[in-house]
Amino acid sequence: MTRTIRVPWVAFAAALAAMVAALAIWAVGVDEPFTPDIALYPVAYLCLAVVGALILARQPGNRVGFLCLLAGMLGSAAALADSYARLAEAAPAQAG
Repeated sequence: MTRTIRVPWVAFAAALAAMVAALAIWAVGVDEPFTPDIALYPVAYLCLAVVGALILARQPGNRVGFLCLLAGMLGSAAALADSYARLAEAAPAQAG
């Protein structure tokens, strides 16, 4: 496996790890009701990331593959940031 084929899969693994962390934070710390978008949002962005990784593994210079992978990674990062912000908002304020 060459470096140009491995890089997209490492990027996909990073997107997957961020999405799993976001869902774990949501499940543990956020006291909001479960809605269908909580399940569909990760699926959509991880599908974009895997399609981008597949395209870039076959054609390393493909711009569409790069954009798909980038959209999947940014969606995962946004989910992680959103879950962390909701966790911080739900935490009681500490006396200073």
